[in-house]
Amino acid sequence: MQTGNNLIDFLVDCGVNRDVIEYPQTKWRMVYDVFISLASSPNPKNQEILFKIIEESSHPLMHNGDEDFANSIQDKFNKLLKYDEYTLKNFKIKKRFKEKEEDSDLDLYIKKKILVEKWRITQDIYDTKLNEYKEKQYDVNLQMEEYTRADENFHIAAAMVFSLANRALEIFESSEANEKRQLLSFLLQNCRLQDKKLLFELRSPFNYILENAQYTSVLRR
Repeated sequence: MQTGNNLIDFLVDCGVNRDVIEYPQTKWRMVYDVFISLASSPNPKNQEILFKIIEESSHPLMHNGDEDFANSIQDKFNKLLKYDEYTLKNFKIKKRFKEKEEDSDLDLYIKKKILVEKWRITQDIYDTKLNEYKEKQYDVNLQMEEYTRADENFHIAAAMVFSLANRALEIFESSEANEKRQLLSFLLQNCRLQDKKLLFELRSPFNYILENAQYTSVLRR
């Protein structure tokens, strides 16, 4: 972003209201004023915009692929974000994990001191490892939430498929001609006419439902 106008376009793309941007002036002062406006706003949306600006501006693609320069920017942001218990990692801002609130400062000091003396590691190593494990725990929790949502979506989709399979004839007979064509296109594939006989194949997953139903009928006999 070599020019002030390019910088303004970047800020606007991130969600900044043009009324907040004061230009012409020096670029660093313009960005500083925008940051102050967003950081002091009680609107949570403005915090999201601020985080997006920080995330985007620390990405190597914003600096012609220069990863070393991008990492140096990320380090500078982290020195400021840590005061609000946030961290910038892999170009995403996450909440840092704190020790349990019920532990007093003295309790935490004693626990850390015991661990340091027992395993003979430095305080800095302990703090670093603790943050690493907390971040891994945070990532695992996010993955678990994603798997839970995927599982719920799967059950919803499966219920809809079985409902359609059970009511296909009823839906077909009560539909208009255009709707019938759409339903047949959704259920069937490779439709062809051979010796005045219509041949077709069921699309997945309806073909598996039919196979399972036939297999179940054989078992009942």
